Amino acid sequence: MIGYAPALKEALKANYQGNVMNSRFAEFDRYVGECIKEPNSEKDSCYHRGYAGRLYERCMEHAGSLMRPVEADRVIALVHPLCLFLNERELLAGGKEKEAHQYLDRLMLLLNNKPEGFGVVLFEMAQHYAAATSLLAEQGLIDQVAFTIYLEGQPMDHSAISNLRHKEVFIGGAYNGLCLGKLIDKITKDVPAEKIYALTDIIVEAPWDKKNEGKLIWPENIRGVYGEYFDDPNKLTVANLIERRNDSPMILSDMVAALGQNHAEIPSRAAPKR
Repeated sequence: MIGYAPALKEALKANYQGNVMNSRFAEFDRYVGECIKEPNSEKDSCYHRGYAGRLYERCMEHAGSLMRPVEADRVIALVHPLCLFLNERELLAGGKEKEAHQYLDRLMLLLNNKPEGFGVVLFEMAQHYAAATSLLAEQGLIDQVAFTIYLEGQPMDHSAISNLRHKEVFIGGAYNGLCLGKLIDKITKDVPAEKIYALTDIIVEAPWDKKNEGKLIWPENIRGVYGEYFDDPNKLTVANLIERRNDSPMILSDMVAALGQNHAEIPSRAAPKR
């Protein structure tokens, strides 16, 4: 059985002690565990047959029962947001735990304090949905789920991208330049660049990539597969976004305290004017 971080299980409100943390997917426990322990992009990446096909059908059914239309003009797009805690457990044990938990804190704070007028779309592979992120959907923190090819950021159904065409899109997740980069490349074909924003403190670098100089979150450059994106005006933080709330404004210092951070660690970039 995979030993997931206690903080992850607490955040998700895990209800099953296994390779999946959601009891609704218990019958796929062994298969999902194999996929997470030994990721392999050749393992029926498009869910055409066998366990992969059955899991995909179950995930589609589960997500379909919980989803609601995204009518908001602004969307938070999260790609494989818990990959760090699922596939990279051993790397985290090598000294990245603090950064990883800061990332998880920010991610959950954003989902639990979603600004008014925003929707949340999860771009996720079926294996990770069954293991973990389905629990976010059950908590009502996700509006729509778009399933991606296994170990890629490319959605199975392009309509998930085209539905964003007339919206502002705020992107976070994993990994910079890889799955997240693939999603950015796809989105930029349908959404004007000036309407796409990077949530820099919930964008994760690949922890095994030596080019990152040991940094796990808050990358200097947001990379697609084919190049770099985002000038400074299009880079925001979770704090910037939460401060937009109209119903109950959150003071930045309160958010810093909630994250257990020093104020100096959160840059005071102003959100673009609307």
